[in-house]
Amino acid sequence: IGTNGHVGIGAGYTNTAWFHIKNVGTATAGTAPMKLTAGTLNTTPELGAIEFTDDGSDGHLYITLNVASVLTRKLIV
Repeated sequence: IGTNGHVGIGAGYTNTAWFHIKNVGTATAGTAPMKLTAGTLNTTPELGAIEFTDDGSDGHLYITLNVASVLTRKLIV
């Protein structure tokens, strides 16, 4: 946790966002700064949730937003 209250992983005290994950700066497999594990979607959408599903042939990334006062899961990819 930086002196500004921001939380960083590997970013030291240069956290420039409330949650900052430092990129390791390589293209080597296994060094991604963040990775999601595929699973089933939440039974009830939760505002701000990021979810990833993959059936082995096609993956989907979703984010849940508040659209016209209804929690709506939006397909990103």
